[in-house]
Amino acid sequence: MAASRFQNFRFLSRETKRDLSNGAALKGNSTTIQEKVHFACRSPFLRQRCYELEAILQQFSSKELQSIFPFLLDNIFGYNGHTGWGLHQLQSVTNLEDFHTLVTFMGPEGALLHAVYKQQADQYIKYDFPVSNLPNQVQENLGRGNVPSFYQNKLNRTSTHVQLNPFEFFMFNFAYFVVSPGNQKFLNIWAVPEDCFYPYLLDKYLCYFLPYDGRMVPPIPAGFLSPARTSSSGASPTNRLPQYGVLYDYLQSGKMERSPLIRDEASSFYHLSSPSSSSSLFNSSSHHGQGATSEGETWRSEVFIQALVDFWLNQNSIASQNKSLFRQVQDNFIPSLDHVRAVRILIKHLHFFVNSAPRDPTPYKQSPETTLNDLKRHILPVLVQKPLYVFLRHGFDHWPLDVSFRQILEVWLSYIQPWRYSPDSLPGGRYNQNSTMVVGQRSQIREQRSMNVQDGRWKKFISENIPIYTVLFQEFIPRALRQDLSNAKNALMVFRVAKVFAQPHLMDLLTEAECHMLEVIAPTVLQSSFSSTTSILSNSHLSHGQHQQCLQVLALEGQSFQYKPLTSETARLQVTQLLQVIAQAKSNLTSLNRLQLGSLGEDLSNWFNLDAWFGGHPQIPGNAALVDDIGPMNTRRAGDYLDKTLEFLADAFEVPDTHIVSAGVHEDPLSRRDKDLPPDTTEDGTLTDLGRIQMANGYRRFDVEYLGDPDLQPIRTFENATFVRLLYTFCCFINRKYDHEIQEVYSRPDFLGSVAKQYLRAPAISSQSPRKKSSSFVSCRTDHRPRLSLRFLASYRTIGYALLLLFLAYLFGFSTTGVILIVTLCIVFYGLIGGAIYHLRGETDRNHSHYD
Repeated sequence: MAASRFQNFRFLSRETKRDLSNGAALKGNSTTIQEKVHFACRSPFLRQRCYELEAILQQFSSKELQSIFPFLLDNIFGYNGHTGWGLHQLQSVTNLEDFHTLVTFMGPEGALLHAVYKQQADQYIKYDFPVSNLPNQVQENLGRGNVPSFYQNKLNRTSTHVQLNPFEFFMFNFAYFVVSPGNQKFLNIWAVPEDCFYPYLLDKYLCYFLPYDGRMVPPIPAGFLSPARTSSSGASPTNRLPQYGVLYDYLQSGKMERSPLIRDEASSFYHLSSPSSSSSLFNSSSHHGQGATSEGETWRSEVFIQALVDFWLNQNSIASQNKSLFRQVQDNFIPSLDHVRAVRILIKHLHFFVNSAPRDPTPYKQSPETTLNDLKRHILPVLVQKPLYVFLRHGFDHWPLDVSFRQILEVWLSYIQPWRYSPDSLPGGRYNQNSTMVVGQRSQIREQRSMNVQDGRWKKFISENIPIYTVLFQEFIPRALRQDLSNAKNALMVFRVAKVFAQPHLMDLLTEAECHMLEVIAPTVLQSSFSSTTSILSNSHLSHGQHQQCLQVLALEGQSFQYKPLTSETARLQVTQLLQVIAQAKSNLTSLNRLQLGSLGEDLSNWFNLDAWFGGHPQIPGNAALVDDIGPMNTRRAGDYLDKTLEFLADAFEVPDTHIVSAGVHEDPLSRRDKDLPPDTTEDGTLTDLGRIQMANGYRRFDVEYLGDPDLQPIRTFENATFVRLLYTFCCFINRKYDHEIQEVYSRPDFLGSVAKQYLRAPAISSQSPRKKSSSFVSCRTDHRPRLSLRFLASYRTIGYALLLLFLAYLFGFSTTGVILIVTLCIVFYGLIGGAIYHLRGETDRNHSHYD
């Protein structure tokens, strides 16, 4: 019976149980099928929803699935104005059972993917994906008629939709979920990615379709292949799927060296396997051999990575200066923090995947050549490098100047350190399902993650990615100069960058690769700027052709872009300026007396090592790409971060200590902490770059003094705006009605006049007022007459005192009338005593006011 084959039979509805028991489950016309799917999707319980749909998907034929598949994906991901199944917010810590049930249902071997493979057997099943949902850059290319290779032969007649096979359609919906407008409002939920559903599922897909543990990509089960594809004539053109764009074109153009297994039939790179290669998708023991699957299974891997790269990295372009301002704002796509976290998971896993390729073959022991190994060697330079550079460049230029920039920064640092993400660096060598990281192994793993200069892979990677190192580093320096580096979180970001570039021999490799690249761009620039690197060039073994990829990246900047070498004098001056600002920020930390919230909890966490107690940082294939390699932030270590940053940058760029000290805290105006001095300006009063840095970091400030009517000065933050306006209106009424009497009593030289001066504001007596610590004079209005001014009553401090007085009066049993009487007597005694002192001292020529 069908019911005996379904493990969750007891969770199904009565109707579904009856259909399964009768052996005719879910059969009928398309209307009945749609009704059953709609009924299952309306279930309020996520687990029951998954169990119902699993039973339905197992029983439907591919033709029946075609009628409900778009609705099902839309209902799961939630694109048309509804929240879907809440994939963005589902977490294992809040609902563990639903979490694992949905992972099983949507996993790479779950019922949903099995339904995809069942439809994939029918080559005539196509789905329409709206062009309006495609990335901005793809839409622009399609509008100009420059159809990317992946989308060729996929546009419908009206060019409003692209026609995709079931697997492509599913992966496009999966990738679009992160950038869809409905999910952009969820900005910061995946702070712990391994506890959140979507990042967890993403990592399972990555480990399945891009394995780095020695396995091949598991084949599509033979039961889901059409008879034509499972026939022995697997090389027939009718048995092949379409070639997938970028890698295929790269191979055909001759830029990529062909594998011996590809031979003369480039299209065989993407055709499905025959049943003889593997009999079952679930027999994991059959996947460990290199021959466990055929060549063609990597087409799913390429479709998967193509969808992620297109939707996550291809939303913006660098060359936008030719567009109108409205168009620039409209096309400017700022990713959410969760979007950036997903990109970092992708980058880290790709490094694990690429670094698992066989290396160092010898004539006596050749490594096996497979299409999966070809994909490992070319996935980064062909598919990922240029879109990632645009993604990072746009983030460095447009991300707000706050601590959330750290997420973009960590994507960059993860990409430029591929040596940190090698499967050999995991405990026990290659991936072990039950292996976990022990606290005592962390130092050993850090050593294994360090860069080995003798490894030729890193030289080649650096030479192919020079702009991602140098251009982005020089984009980072202006951001650092605009931030308050005495803030612990900002100091940590600068420390992270300095620590990476201070790794042993990294700057030597960058200089060597940069010199070779500049030989290709402009030999004259090389001779003028790098005359001291002749010895490096003479010993270089880098091939001239390795820089073609990096030149293509630089071409994205446009013709007006001028490349600035990292070791040029301009870059060195930038670094020196940054070091000076860091030195000043460090000296400022010693004078700050701030209460750092949360530092006590962080210290306790570090002391007791809570991560180790609660199983933090498990080294399994999923979490290996999810775990953040940054330790907990301790705000008390800001000074240590700045100390190390000074040391790292000075060593990496060979900046003498005298350059920092001579422009340091005692002599250079940048580093003197005297806020009474004005910032550095030109002769006409315009702020210089140094002055902007001084103001941004709080080292200097202008002495701003209000010289107008005191009653009309802007409302301050310590004042109640409503009270200020009401009191000003009342005082204006009194001053206008009794102006003559006020002038007369204020000008009296006797005791009554001295008392009046305690309650009335004095007129201005000077037409010029000198500024503090300056010889210049500023004009001041002199038409103020003696008047009543009660603005001081609108201060929150005065209001607080009044409320405190009422509370004390209530405690001691005083009535409201008694309180008013006491306050009135205090005011009268204040005027009498103040007037007597004023009159006895004979200070009739001195202006006085209670407001002062």
